[in-house]
Amino acid sequence: MEIIKYDYCYQKELLRFIVNVFNENNIELELTHKHSDFLDPLSVYFSFYIVVDNDDIVGCVGVRDLDSHKRIAELKRLYLYKDYHRCGIGGRLVKTAIKSAVNKGYKFMRLDTKEKFSIAIALFEKYGFYQINRYNDSSATLFYEIKL
Repeated sequence: MEIIKYDYCYQKELLRFIVNVFNENNIELELTHKHSDFLDPLSVYFSFYIVVDNDDIVGCVGVRDLDSHKRIAELKRLYLYKDYHRCGIGGRLVKTAIKSAVNKGYKFMRLDTKEKFSIAIALFEKYGFYQINRYNDSSATLFYEIKL
């Protein structure tokens, strides 16, 4: 199992993974609007990584610019099949995302999530993310930040 930088050659497999992981988590997929970034991740994220296990994508994470003047990056699209939870892979994805932002000169990283993703929340807090006030108009209910 390895974490690799996303490339367009994985597009078909990425979309298959997204459909499956959204179904697994009872999330309505909206590829024409809310989740259209999955159609071309490299146009939205300065870093997008996938977890590959036996040629199958089993996880992903993206990092994008949130505020270039304040040097704030945003962690987005951290998804992992439930069978891969609590195996250290989520932590490796978070560390990879953080390293990517640090390498680009960012000073902070933010993310938004929902209370129902308790495993992800515990992971974020384990790696030093702390709760902050709402910073966007998403449907998320919790907002986090870490000083890099």
